[in-house]
Amino acid sequence: MKNPRFKFTQSLRWRLQFWYGLLLAVVLAGFGVTAWSLLRISMFNRIDEELEQRVRMVIPALQPHHAPSFQGNPDNETRDQLPGMGERILEPPPPPPHPEFGSEEIKPFHKEEEIVSDNNLIYVVVWGSSGNKVLHSLAAPELIPPPPPKASRPITRMRGDFREVINFLPGKCLLVGKDIHAELVSLQNFAWILLLVGVVVLLASLGIGWLLTFAALQPLLSINSTAKKIANGDLSQRIPPPKGESEISDLVSVLNQTFSRLEASFERQAQFTADASHEFRTPISIILTHTQNALARERSSGEYRESLEACQRAARRMKDLAESLLSLTRLDCGHRGVEWSSCRLDLIAADVIESLAPLAAEYGISFNCDLDPVSCSGNQGQLSQVIVNLVTNAIRYNSPGGVVIVRTCSQAQSIILTIRDTGRGIAKEDIPHLFERFYRADKARSGNVAGAGLGLAITKGIVQAHGGRIEVSSELGSGSVFTISLPA
Repeated sequence: MKNPRFKFTQSLRWRLQFWYGLLLAVVLAGFGVTAWSLLRISMFNRIDEELEQRVRMVIPALQPHHAPSFQGNPDNETRDQLPGMGERILEPPPPPPHPEFGSEEIKPFHKEEEIVSDNNLIYVVVWGSSGNKVLHSLAAPELIPPPPPKASRPITRMRGDFREVINFLPGKCLLVGKDIHAELVSLQNFAWILLLVGVVVLLASLGIGWLLTFAALQPLLSINSTAKKIANGDLSQRIPPPKGESEISDLVSVLNQTFSRLEASFERQAQFTADASHEFRTPISIILTHTQNALARERSSGEYRESLEACQRAARRMKDLAESLLSLTRLDCGHRGVEWSSCRLDLIAADVIESLAPLAAEYGISFNCDLDPVSCSGNQGQLSQVIVNLVTNAIRYNSPGGVVIVRTCSQAQSIILTIRDTGRGIAKEDIPHLFERFYRADKARSGNVAGAGLGLAITKGIVQAHGGRIEVSSELGSGSVFTISLPA
């Protein structure tokens, strides 16, 4: 049993919203991380380029040139020739002069403020071959760890808030660095801005998504509501069509058509039940009446015989009606009874005409047959029943001395069976209802012919089950024509 507290997790709306929100969160997170990473890479590339540019400007000044040596602290003139304004030499340099700077000339900087400027937080540190610090800028941090072992390629490293580039020169180690605390703070602020904007966009999108999901699922809610009313017995309910053309509108149209057919089917079923009850009531009443009269008092053998014969006729009518109802039920269920086979429709029609010849003679009707050899796939017994029903009606509802014309022929991919009579015909208002169950066009028929009005309904059901169609054309005073078309 499902926990009612978590019933919302079974809702299609909540599940759509969850997956939509999850997908959107992943997309926003990916976008934010990508934007932050690109900005970080761009920032470090810019800083590294700036540091590399300073390295290229400082390295020429550190290249040794033969020049007079100096001892002790350099005077102002000599200090001006050291790499970088505002730089200082570690003092006191021990005599004799430092092997790196005592016997070799240092190339002077002509535009020192462009090379090493304390104002932009770029600093320079130089170590000698013995690992002692030779000089450094005023902006350089006090505690700088010694350089790593000598490498063949420059090294770029992060040390706290400092970005540093280390280059190994002959007998020297050059470090150029920069304090990037401000850039890191800006990068962190950008990350917070991305996070805030992402949360706002996610919440706004979830709200809009909720409204869109509700609007998209509203037709389904209408379908659910209407289906519940129909399930409770109100078959007249229909789903309101949604605005615009969409898959939902097509679904609603199909469901409304289905509900209409369902309502019509129930109405036909109710009418069918009422008509069947009415048809059974008459013979049952006859049987009850005759048995009650026979049992009311002593009667002669002739009277008993008449009562039994009347009961027998009523029972036969009930039997015929029950068989007709059974045939209709099988047709409604799509039950064919036996497997289909190849049938010669012309031979079936010839057998039916031969079997009904006595009935035609009784009514004074003659036959005119033109039966071309035609074949189709179907159930021979059911096709024979179709021809029997139509030919019997053509005999019974014909004019005295009339003719029944039966023809078979091939046309394109179909075979055609035509049955024509020369009777009084059928009124135009009766033709649309002619194949309805229990319908009798008594106004267009002559004579008092017994029947339940199921023969043509069964005929149409069999023809449709064989993939064919049946049509009727008639005019009062000119007879009727029934045309059956079946796949060849």
